[in-house]
Amino acid sequence: MKFMKLGTRSDSFYTEQATRSLVSDIPPDLVIKINDTTYLLHKSPLLSKCGLLLRLGSDISDSESVPLELHDMPGGAEAFELCAKFCYGVSINISAHNFVPSLCAAKLLQMNETIERGNFVGKLESFFRSCILEGWKDSVSTLQATEKLPEWSENLGIIRKCIDSIIEKVLTPLSQVKWSYTYTRPGYNRKEHHFVPKDWWTEDISILNIDLFRCIIMTIRSTHVLPPQLIGEALHVYACKWLPCIKKAKSSGSSASQTEESIRVSLNIERE
Repeated sequence: MKFMKLGTRSDSFYTEQATRSLVSDIPPDLVIKINDTTYLLHKSPLLSKCGLLLRLGSDISDSESVPLELHDMPGGAEAFELCAKFCYGVSINISAHNFVPSLCAAKLLQMNETIERGNFVGKLESFFRSCILEGWKDSVSTLQATEKLPEWSENLGIIRKCIDSIIEKVLTPLSQVKWSYTYTRPGYNRKEHHFVPKDWWTEDISILNIDLFRCIIMTIRSTHVLPPQLIGEALHVYACKWLPCIKKAKSSGSSASQTEESIRVSLNIERE
């Protein structure tokens, strides 16, 4: 999995009685409250990169310590702290696991190029295009991460772009599949097989929630590129992972056709 490293300063953030601050010789002059966490920070690095904080902080004099309440921060305090560390130049790692909340928080804070060149949003979007969407597991993991922030992810186009990337790779000819994928079927040893199995993609997308999974399957199905049997195998893999009743029915002796039909009904997908 790819990651992007930003900043060079060591992490000096610390917690004291539910208050987050960082080691500094300069007294804090900016108080930010996110749910149950209070941050004691500095106007200088944050207001120069965050358009929202610049606007909200302009009404606060240097002698005041009125907290700015950002309780609607997508991703909560953890996502905000990544943005704050970027402002301070503290070293952070961005990957498919924390990209979604980072971008959503940076968008809310208005960390755009219009505020400062080389700002956080621009770097995140570049990483998304050049690394995450180019990778198989990165695209799937990022799409899974959108489940916690569905509205933000939908509005920012993250979901649609990840789905398009995943479908493009699923429809890639087997001879051109060069990326890493998960395949743990009994009896399969990758070292002994020099070919890519036709259903190489099914196990990785089975980690998605049913709405995202169904969207991918329906779109793949509509292209008529893959045979119906392969779509059925993807449904079977998903059902074995998430639908205990289907797994139990299979183990009790139900036929393969009965099991597949139960899966299709559960996912509301008609036969070809």
